[in-house]
This record gives sequence, structure tokens and C-alpha cells, in this order.
Amino acid sequence: MAKVKRIPLVIGNWKMHPATLEAAKKLGKEVVAKALRARGTEACDVGIAVPTLYFDEIGKITKGKPIMLGAQNAAAGAVGAQTGEVSAGMIAERRGAFVIVGHSERRTLGEDNAQVGARASGVLAAKMTPIVCVGEKVRDTDGDYYHLVTEQLEAVFAELGPTAAARVVVAYEPVWAIGTGLTPTAEDVSTMRLSIKKYLHGKYGDSVANKVRVLYGGSVTDENATDFMQNGMIDGFLVGGASLSPATFAAIIKVCTA
Repeated sequence: MAKVKRIPLVIGNWKMHPATLEAAKKLGKEVVAKALRARGTEACDVGIAVPTLYFDEIGKITKGKPIMLGAQNAAAGAVGAQTGEVSAGMIAERRGAFVIVGHSERRTLGEDNAQVGARASGVLAAKMTPIVCVGEKVRDTDGDYYHLVTEQLEAVFAELGPTAAARVVVAYEPVWAIGTGLTPTAEDVSTMRLSIKKYLHGKYGDSVANKVRVLYGGSVTDENATDFMQNGMIDGFLVGGASLSPATFAAIIKVCTA
């Protein structure tokens, strides 16, 4: 496959933080201000995935700025009897640009590959970008985790044509590294990225495989980001806890602009 330069992407996932709207507004202002300085002039795409109830207020902070606003989940359907769910269309109407789907924390709650695929399709239908999370719970000596990740990818891409597939972002987040402080090596990340690209190349060819950005997520810090970016061959990061620190989040963005 020909090597293609892609603009890096850094997504901050606030998860269920902070505890109050006022705290969220304060955090949002600080994150946006520092992120803008760190990203430079179109050197890195940046987004923050905030709790849905904070969408409108954080949207006021990001409006008119090159910082994308996104959600952490979206229902597969447009409307329906799905208590507690929010549709992708509703998120798009509030100026959402992307939605994280299939995060390991949701998969742990019972979300399966079919549901993740349906949610991703709903996000695409709403003209937003799905950030599709894939990753293994554990690593085994036989390397079966590559097959697991391929199954997760197939659940999303199986019914997608080339145009829709090229709009997807894949975030590799090994479950065992989420919030644990444990991290794979840059070589581990690089080989998984190659496996993901091999799948996409086999299904669509270079035209799509070269466009899909592959991020890394899982205990990302400003200290390990450089190694992952330079030696992991990735296109950016899905940042969890570190995105709640404006300075650390900005430092990670800065790594992607070097």
C-alpha cells in the first residue's frame, strides 16, 4: 500500500465528567483555548466527546472554532421505543460532528458487534463521523486477538460501500489498557494498525484503506504519546482521563503536530 499523509486526529473522551454543568463550562473553555494553541494552523484535527446533557453549553464554546463536538454513543435508529437512548440524528441537530461507538466500557455492559455496527451505520446516515473502537480484552500467545479485532471491524464495514467506509475512523483500544495504566508497546500498536489496514485493503483496496485514520486509545499520556505517534505508525489518539487536564490534552495534540 502506498504511504499517504493523513492529518492527525485527537479526540478527548470526557466520559461521565465533570460532575456539574458549571465545571464542564470551565473545563471546556480551558480545553478549547489550550487545544487551539497546540494544534497550530490546520496541523491536527481535534474533537471533544462530552456528556450529552452538556452539549448545548459546550457547543457555544466550540462554535466557530476548529474544535469538533462529539458524543460518546448514539442509538441505531432515528426514533423509537428505546428508553434512555439518544439518536444520531438528535446529536447531529445539535451540531455534533462525530460519535464514539463500541467503546470497550459499553461492550463490557453487553453491547455486541451487531449493535456496534448498527450504531455506526446510524452515525453515518446522520452525516457524522463514527469513531469505531476495537480491541482485545487480553493478549494470548497464539495471536488470536487479531482475529477478534477483524471480527469487530467486519461487523461495521460488512455492508458499507467505499464512500461510507472512507468516512469511518478506527480507534484501537486494547481493553486491558483502558484506565489501568498499562500500555502496549509501540510495536504492538504498529502491528495491530497494519492488521487493520490489511483488512481494509483486502476489502476495499488502497483508495479506502489509505483514507481511514487509525487512532490509538488506552492510558494515553503526554509521556507515551510521542513513542506511539512516531513508532506506532498511528494517525492520532482517543484520549480518556488525560483529556480532563487541558495542559496534558494540549501536550498530546502538540505531539501530533511535530
